[in-house]
This record gives sequence, structure tokens and C-alpha cells, in this order.
Amino acid sequence: MGKVGLAITTYNRIEYLRTFLNSFLESDLSKLDMICVIDDCSTENVKPLLERIKAVYPDKTILLRTRVNSQIWQTLKVAIDVLIDGGCDTLLNLDPDCIVNKDWLNKILDLHNRFPDNIVTGFNTITHSIKETHEDYYIKDTCGGLNMVYNKNTYNNHIVPSFNSKGSWDTIVHRIKKSKVIVSKPSVIQHIGIHSTMGHTKPDTALDFIEDIIRDVDIVIPSCKTIDECRDQINSMEKTRHTKGKIIFTGLKESASKNRNYAMSLTNSKITIMLDDDMTGFYDGWDIDLIKPLEDNNIVIVSSRLLKPDGTYGFFMDWNYSNSKEDYIEVKQREIPTACFCYRNDDLKEVIYDENFIGSGFEDNDMCRQVQLKHPKGKFIINNKCKLIHINEMKNQRGKY
Repeated sequence: MGKVGLAITTYNRIEYLRTFLNSFLESDLSKLDMICVIDDCSTENVKPLLERIKAVYPDKTILLRTRVNSQIWQTLKVAIDVLIDGGCDTLLNLDPDCIVNKDWLNKILDLHNRFPDNIVTGFNTITHSIKETHEDYYIKDTCGGLNMVYNKNTYNNHIVPSFNSKGSWDTIVHRIKKSKVIVSKPSVIQHIGIHSTMGHTKPDTALDFIEDIIRDVDIVIPSCKTIDECRDQINSMEKTRHTKGKIIFTGLKESASKNRNYAMSLTNSKITIMLDDDMTGFYDGWDIDLIKPLEDNNIVIVSSRLLKPDGTYGFFMDWNYSNSKEDYIEVKQREIPTACFCYRNDDLKEVIYDENFIGSGFEDNDMCRQVQLKHPKGKFIINNKCKLIHINEMKNQRGKY
């Protein structure tokens, strides 16, 4: 792969730039050999923000400023030429009106190593259709210009000719149709900017972008069974999850309350998913669907839509019976089944399952009431986008279950 260089060009839009740098400088940039940043003669005072990059990576970063404002393609060409002159073989561009995941660079460089002659991007823009879907990448005919990775040959053959024809992205799109675009799955870059000069009223976004808080997710399975008895469930759940974090299995020969409290005490992630040992029906990305509502800080607990094995609604879950077609249903009585639910760890500190309420699920109700007291305005959600099967054999109702 040789030396790796990143080109960033910016003009004004200081709020976007500030947000970009907060995520960019927290990401893993260890594989970058050079960073060339060009300010295209901004009228806003962006210099102190750009100097943050130089302060963190003084030996890698080159800061430049144009004398007059040019079009983005002109400053981008200058930045890439600086990288090539510095000996870079792998070239990246990244617009500063985005946010990135901590592992964004490693992800797209891994794809570039596997597909060195294709353009690679970490941004699955909704405006360019997917042609093929694979385990960890998509194939498209075209992509947006927010982020691309390419080698020098691809740059010279596909991108430079477009720069020389006044930098039309349409021209680049026409050229790269001859070489399929490899897109990371899921997206590791999200667009936050709005180009009003291009007639946009909202950002061109990636629907599958996962913020880092969502990456930090522990899954706990409180059970009085042995781990071998739950092996099929664990394997199915693990193969289909997209989040990163621990899988915690308790295996205490104790009540549901004690197993749940013990499992909760072992988590140190930002988000926890708790699953009963009789949950099944896991599909690819179920965990992302489940926790997505937690991006709203007003939501404190999210339950999956619990189904019987025949696809009908689950047992004795009156609050889980809403026929609403909404993706996310707010439960007004603020009690949910906890056979499969998620929460932020900070929101449920000091909340426990009370052993005094064991039997017929009443310890679930009591736990929800503790959350109500802790978060008087917090929302409880049934998530119709995450439908899972709760076998719920209703055994051992007189004590441990």
C-alpha cells in the first residue's frame, strides 16, 4: 500500500468544521503518513481550528491557504499533488462537513487493500443506488465526492481528467462507472453539511451510519441454565450482531432477579442489551435496529417487538399489543417487557430487579417503576423495527425462573 495521504479542503462553515474535528481527532489516524489541509481563502476564522490538527500531528500535517477563493476541485487537486510529491501511493479525500467513526480509516484502508484498483468510500450515500450487497461492503456504479480512496493510477486515469475539465463531479461519476465503487458496510462516515448553493435543503446522508456510542454495546444473557444449553442462541445472536462489545452470560443457579442484577453489574459499555435465554429469531443487524431509538436522549428504555413463534404478539404483554404501524411506539404507562430491551448504562445506575417481586414478571414492573422515578419524563419505547421471537414457555413460575 505504501505511504498513505489524506487531503482535506475547507471554506468557511466553521460550525461544521468544529463538529468534524471533534470526531476526526478522536479517530485512529495511525496509518496516515501525511495530512494536507488547504483553506480555500475562508472569510471566517478557521485557522485556529485547523491548527488543532497540526498540534496533534505536527510531523504529518501540512497546512496551506489559497490567496484567492477557488473551486473545490482546484484546491483538492493541489492537496493531492502535495501528497503525491510527498511520496504517497494511497490517496484519500475527506470533506470537513462530516463526522467519522473511530475506526473509519482502518475500515476503508482494509477495503482498499482488498480492491486496490477500485475507488473505495466509507460513505454509503442514499443518492447512489446499490448494485450488489456483500458481507462487509456494497458495490455501486457511482458515489458522492465526500470521501474516496484510490491509488495513483486511479487518480490519474479517472479523477485528474475531470479536474482538467473544470472539476465536474458529474464527469468523475461518468468515468468511475467503468470501475465499480466499493462502499463500506455499514458506513463509517456521515455527511452533516447542507449545500444550499446546490439547492439542497438537508444533508445527503447514509442511513446505515453507526455512531461510536452505538458501537460500544454489551449484550447480557441472565440465565440459570448452563452456557452449553444456550449455545445455539448465543451463536445465532453473535453471528447477526453489528455492534461491538462483550457478551455476558451469567449461569447462576438463582432467580431471574439475581441473574439480571449480576449481569448488569458486569457491564461497562455505554449501552446494554439484555436478552432472556428464550429469545430467538435474530436477523442480520437486529441489535442496530433495537438500539437506534437511544440516539434520542429523551428515550430511556427500548423493547423489541416480542412475537410468539407463530408471528403473533407475545404472552401477557398488554403494553406490547399496540397495533400502531409506527416504527417506534411510546408506551404511555411506561412499563415494558424486559425479555429483550436496551438502555444506556448511565440511565439505569442504581436501578435493580427486586427479589421481593419475583414471580409472574412482577420484578419487571417494579424495575420499570424505579426507572420512572429516576427519569420522570423519560420515554419507554416498543420498537417495531426490531421484531424478535420470545418463546416464553412460562415454566417455574413459583420461584426461580
